[in-house]
Amino acid sequence: MEAVNHDKAIHFIRSLIKKGHQFISQQDIKDIHKIILTSINSEWAGKYRLSDVFIRGADVEPASPRHVPFKMKDLVGWLELQQEGSPVKIAADLHFKFVKIHPFIDGNGRTARLLMNLVLIQNGYPMAIIKTNQRNVYIDAINEGTVTGNLTDFYQVIYDAAERSLDAYLSAVHGKSILPFYIDKNDDRDKKLLKIGELAKLAEVPIPTIRYYIAERLIRPTTKTQGGFMLFVPQVAERIREIKKLQKEERLSIKDIRVLGE
Repeated sequence: MEAVNHDKAIHFIRSLIKKGHQFISQQDIKDIHKIILTSINSEWAGKYRLSDVFIRGADVEPASPRHVPFKMKDLVGWLELQQEGSPVKIAADLHFKFVKIHPFIDGNGRTARLLMNLVLIQNGYPMAIIKTNQRNVYIDAINEGTVTGNLTDFYQVIYDAAERSLDAYLSAVHGKSILPFYIDKNDDRDKKLLKIGELAKLAEVPIPTIRYYIAERLIRPTTKTQGGFMLFVPQVAERIREIKKLQKEERLSIKDIRVLGE
C-alpha cells in the first residue's frame, strides 16, 4: 500500500505543477498526506495530529498539537514569499521546515520529500531521490539541523540528490542508463539476501518477532522468491537490533519507533 499510495501521490503532485510553488496551500499538503496514508492509517490521513510526537536524536521537540495549524499557516506564508533564489534551496528549506513542525502523526518524511519534489518539478527540475544507502546520513543531517540550526549537511544531501537526478536525466536524454546514478556497485542489491530464518539467526530474535515488525511496518523484505518466500538484505538485522535497543533501553513503544522512522 505504501508503494501504491506513493505512486498515486506522485501523479497528484504532477497535477499541481502549473500552479507554482508560491501557491501551494495547506489543503494541497493535506491532500498529499491523505493519499500516502489511505488504507494504512486512514483515521489520520490528511489530518493534523492532536498529540505530541518527537524526533529521534533531536533535543528540540516539534510544535505542540495546538500550534500545528498556526505553524503550517506560517510555512505556507513563507513559501508564498519565495519569489527568487535557487529552487533547490527553496525545496530543501521547505522540506526541513515541514519536518521540524512534524504536523502529522505519521508519514511526515514521505510528505516532506513529496513537497520538496513538487517544488523541484514546478521549477523544471527532475525529482531528487535520497538513495537508500544515504538514509542514515540524511536522518542525521535533519537531526543536526533541528538541534543546532546548522543546515550545512542537510543542504549537501539535498543538493547531491538534485545534481544526481540532473545527471541521470542527461544520461537518459543521450540514450544511456540511469541506473549507475542510483545503484552503487557495492550497495544492498549486490549483497547476499537472507531468508527469514537466516535473518532471525543473525539478528538473534525469533521468526515471529520479525513477522511482527513487518506487520508494524518497522522493517520490510527486499524482495520475494517465486514461491513467495521473503528475502532480506543483511542490514535489516542491524535495524532489528536498533528496534530492540529502543524498546529496552529507551522504553519506546512500537508506535513511537515507527514515527521515528518517518
